[in-house]
Amino acid sequence: MNKSSTFSDVAKEAGVSTATVSRAFNRDPSVLPETREKVFSAAKKIGYVFNDTARSLKTQKSRTIGFICPELSNNFFMEIAEGIEIELNHHGYHLLLRHTQSNPEKEETAINDMLSRRVDGLILIPSDENKLPSILKTSLSTPCLTVDRSWHNQNFPEIITNNKHVTTKAIEYFYRTMLSKNEQGEEWIYIGGHEQISTAGERLRGFKEAMDKLSISNWRKEINNFDAEGGYTAAKKIFASLPYNQEKGINIFVANYFMNLGVTEFLLENRIPKSMIRMCAFDYSPQHKLFQYSKLFIHQPHLEMGTKAVETLFAMLNEEKVSRKTILNSSFEEN
Repeated sequence: MNKSSTFSDVAKEAGVSTATVSRAFNRDPSVLPETREKVFSAAKKIGYVFNDTARSLKTQKSRTIGFICPELSNNFFMEIAEGIEIELNHHGYHLLLRHTQSNPEKEETAINDMLSRRVDGLILIPSDENKLPSILKTSLSTPCLTVDRSWHNQNFPEIITNNKHVTTKAIEYFYRTMLSKNEQGEEWIYIGGHEQISTAGERLRGFKEAMDKLSISNWRKEINNFDAEGGYTAAKKIFASLPYNQEKGINIFVANYFMNLGVTEFLLENRIPKSMIRMCAFDYSPQHKLFQYSKLFIHQPHLEMGTKAVETLFAMLNEEKVSRKTILNSSFEEN
């Protein structure tokens, strides 16, 4: 790095004004992308490195947004993080990421740590929707919102999807379009997470509504942890009460990606015939072809959830009025 290089040197190398160099490094939207690239290339050529820390001290803004989620191993959460980062990059902001292992105490620690680092805003996926972190019960000057889940009876803006509605519509489509007359009359099973998780509760209510609309009474549910082990255990319990050689098949709705992994593992491990199972599952996966029993997937707009969260947070930073609840539409597609 050439410590003596200045904005003026960059401007001379790029053939632009020092004001343009300043706007380019500050991600001013008035600077054309090709001009910004010319400035960055010139800076790299002469060894100039922009001092982001100095700018933060001067402006009292870190240009950093914190994102806290329950797990880093959850592809869905990481896809939301990707959407957040894509949108932040457009604004010249950075992403600070932490996970809580679904532990409210670790969530509290993560929030305090991010606030100590002077993040300009917080985006959270709550680890426990019934337990608001104590730091957020106080008057907080840092804008904060939730995505995918929300704290019950709180007023933080939230970005969610239409879990209940799309579940009902997907099952109706599955029933009317993808099942034969005989298959429609087979037993229905719901496999999902505990209802205190808002997404799990909404999907169960959507399933029940579909059963009512379709006049299906021969259904039951298996509730377990919202993970692969929970899906495997639920499937094991179901098939413990069913003879494998039964003539009739089973229609199954699985309420998330990880539970689907567990259910599929059990079915393959026990060599349950594919002709016996017709499954509709929440959360589309790029590896959808490996889910051999799943006939229909619900696809959440994960990237849009992240970008919408950032748009809303920036509106809050600008003291603009924002919606208390933003609901994005999911879709479904055959496998």
